[in-house]
Amino acid sequence: MRKKLIKRSERPVCPETGGHFKAKWGDNLNAERLAIFAEMPSLAASQDLFINVMLNDNCKNPNTQLPNQVAAVTEFRKLIEAYFDMIGLSDVNQFLTEMLSAAIGPDPRSGKHKPITIANALYDVNNIISLLTKTKLLANEETFQRYAINLGFHLKAVGQFDVEHLSELLYVGLNAYIFQEDDFEGATLKFSAEITAAYKMIYDWLSDCDAWCNAVECDEYNETAGLAATP
Repeated sequence: MRKKLIKRSERPVCPETGGHFKAKWGDNLNAERLAIFAEMPSLAASQDLFINVMLNDNCKNPNTQLPNQVAAVTEFRKLIEAYFDMIGLSDVNQFLTEMLSAAIGPDPRSGKHKPITIANALYDVNNIISLLTKTKLLANEETFQRYAINLGFHLKAVGQFDVEHLSELLYVGLNAYIFQEDDFEGATLKFSAEITAAYKMIYDWLSDCDAWCNAVECDEYNETAGLAATP
């Protein structure tokens, strides 16, 4: 399970809005402040300037630039964090590896699983498919593309995934994992290469997403600690 560095309830509270500080004040610019900007013509330009600065290619630390205006980014992060709250990356690797092993060759473990193990495997596969489906839509939004372009993490890769085909391959692996016939001699080299590449692509993307979330949380923790220490 991925460790949370600091609980939201333990973060310092902004005296003006009642909201919790995350990183810099600018990162926590919320809907209430945007409404104030909209009602004050003299500050309208400041709103546009802030958004442009946060989204341009010269962000000082793009890993922590998560303005609330970029809804696709914040929603993307919520989905990733919710997913890894349910399952750790090492567990993802384990069940993908077991399904892959069953799909490409004889596996003595296949067809001998308890009902709870089968239910968990189906749950895990459906969660991955749901995550890919939802994040693909967000990753293809222009604001998300502009945010992710300078990141070392390939978050937007999911935008190019053929989710329907990947779903088929995940269910092929799941089916082999649960119901592999005793006389199964193995898949063809072509299919073995295809499904291996697909599973690796999914895992590599999930690994990048997990690393990104951990990096953001670490930066938020450090900056929140700095705010708390400021007299």
